[in-house]
Amino acid sequence: MRIVIDPGHGGGRNNGGSSACGVRGPQGTREADVTLRLARLLADRFGSGAVLARRGDDNPSLSARAEVARRSEAAIFLSLHANQGPTGACGPELWVHPRGGAASRDLALHLGSSLARLAGRNRGVLAGDLAVLRPERLAPRTAACLVEVDYLSDARSERRLRSEAGLRGIADALVHGVRSFVSRERLRYGFAATSLDRNDKGFFFNPAWPDEEIGLTDASGVAHVGFNELDGDANHRAPAPLTLTTIGYLDPGDGGPSLALVDVVQANLNAASGAPAGFDRFDLVSTGARSARTWAGDQVMARPASGWDPLAPASMSATIRQRLDARSRIVLYDPQLDSPLWVWMSFSLSDEPADTERWVPPGHGRSDLDARAREIDAEIEKIPAAAAERQSIEQYRNIIVAVAAHEGSFGAVSPNTDDMASLGIFQWGAPKKKTASDSSLGRFFRDLSDRAAAPPAGTPPALAQIYTDAWGQCTAQNLGVQNQQILVNGAAATGASVETLMHAEMAKDALRTYQLIAAVDWIERFRGTIVRPGVNGKQWIQNGYDDPDIDGQRATLKRGATTFELRVDSHLTIGEIFTTARELASAVILGVNRPHFVETAAWRTLAPANASALAAQYLSDLATELTSSGQPLPPRVTDAEIDAAGTTAQLIREQIRELIWPIAVPPADQQWKMVHDFRRWALKLYKPADARTFHREQRFSTLEMLTW
Repeated sequence: MRIVIDPGHGGGRNNGGSSACGVRGPQGTREADVTLRLARLLADRFGSGAVLARRGDDNPSLSARAEVARRSEAAIFLSLHANQGPTGACGPELWVHPRGGAASRDLALHLGSSLARLAGRNRGVLAGDLAVLRPERLAPRTAACLVEVDYLSDARSERRLRSEAGLRGIADALVHGVRSFVSRERLRYGFAATSLDRNDKGFFFNPAWPDEEIGLTDASGVAHVGFNELDGDANHRAPAPLTLTTIGYLDPGDGGPSLALVDVVQANLNAASGAPAGFDRFDLVSTGARSARTWAGDQVMARPASGWDPLAPASMSATIRQRLDARSRIVLYDPQLDSPLWVWMSFSLSDEPADTERWVPPGHGRSDLDARAREIDAEIEKIPAAAAERQSIEQYRNIIVAVAAHEGSFGAVSPNTDDMASLGIFQWGAPKKKTASDSSLGRFFRDLSDRAAAPPAGTPPALAQIYTDAWGQCTAQNLGVQNQQILVNGAAATGASVETLMHAEMAKDALRTYQLIAAVDWIERFRGTIVRPGVNGKQWIQNGYDDPDIDGQRATLKRGATTFELRVDSHLTIGEIFTTARELASAVILGVNRPHFVETAAWRTLAPANASALAAQYLSDLATELTSSGQPLPPRVTDAEIDAAGTTAQLIREQIRELIWPIAVPPADQQWKMVHDFRRWALKLYKPADARTFHREQRFSTLEMLTW
């Protein structure tokens, strides 16, 4: 497929209707630079089929840009731009020429649908007499579209367009849109009964194109055709009858093969056909069934009565299986699929003897995530752009979207059957029948009360007003704070009373917006969680291990009648091992559901597999050292006794400390494996019935639906 990508503007001077710089952002970012960087990312993704209308900082005329597409008879012409507009304007716009035809409009629709996943906005397709898109300047079959990828005049959008991560996200969305458009176009051609030649290896070839493999007979003797991608290139001007489509790709983490939609056919030998030497000719009849295979012929997906299902990893060919790991994904291009993604995971629940490899769909589809993203983005816009709080919210935006998709909307509450009361997008909670003060729900309202009474230094007036108005909504409902205690109608509040009183208000006005500030509070506090075995780690460290302090800096171990008390100052936190928002998201999405699982899952990821045996050995060594003078072990050993015993005892203590509080972090290129192992150990902590009923693994796969 030939695609011409036109990076708008460029150079040092205007050229006809093409200005040199284009739009400038508040920080001085030039539209011409943004479009060229984005075009290069797209060219890398599309490969040899992509041509750039300009490759450097020059400014071809609009007609010259279109001429590049006309000369190459491009199937697609994509002109890239960045927009400008009034304060608050942001998001993509898709433009076609009024005389551009159905294919151009269809291309724009697919691109708009894909870009909307990033922006949460889709204005539809706009039409205008844009000179670079005029049909007479392009080849007759070219689908042409101009994309305003975002408003460079918006400060938040400018930050995204300046960043490599932001541009990569846009590039991925544009590639997805183009491929879904191409897939729809090719599907129009479908299968036609015909005759093909098969060689002694089982591969089918069209007699007219004997160098192009277009099908195979698999090991079970079933014939499949449709592998060729004849889409109007220099050799084949129109799609051939056997051409179906590329429906997606299998990414094993290092760049993977496309998935071809193929027909399952009945192959009848035609002995009288006069096939060339080395071939047998078969007459083919479609069975109506289809599957998805790599170009090498390895089956990846089966198509049942509706939708698509991936084959279990164990059922795939050895060639594919040996490349699968925690980075592997199956992605489909169809924009109408709500969940076009499967994530490779390997894990076992606590009642299972061994890990099982499986493909996990997202727990929430594109529509859910898009709905939550639109709600959250609307509230972000209400926070002053210059506020540090807004920058933090934008940093964690995808985490907040994923949590909200699983936990609920701004006015969400807990089910009647739940012992915990909870409110809002992060389900801040408290026991229904106990005080609401010592809980995340109590902290939510205490922090709001403090901010309303005394906004932090440097708080913009507009943000201070949000705090004041949000707290005003609380006091209007007779909710108050006194001496750190949550009160309802002047009396100590239970979780149930706060939930009943405030759930409607949480979805309104400033209290709705304030939830984003509280979400960042929660994430930032959570990043400080100390990595340690925790109460759930007793089964792995044993030896009488206990974690008696809520801050996690003290632990006890037992050997016989002696209790060893240990404290630590040097330790790792969740934020130190999960350094990016994408990595941190796995810990947060678990933490809002089972906060006490997080430190244990992180510890198990970093700790040696034989932690229990090591703890026993270290305790034995320490006991030997402490009794070397002939004195018996006391019933209680503290740091003071160990310090007094000398250097060897102190070194053994450090070994025990590092076992309980790991300090070694995997190298950056192994972070993906650490995230996988964290998810794996987290799932082992759930009660098996709970994990199976609620598909807890899908909390993690939902994160892969977002563009990071």
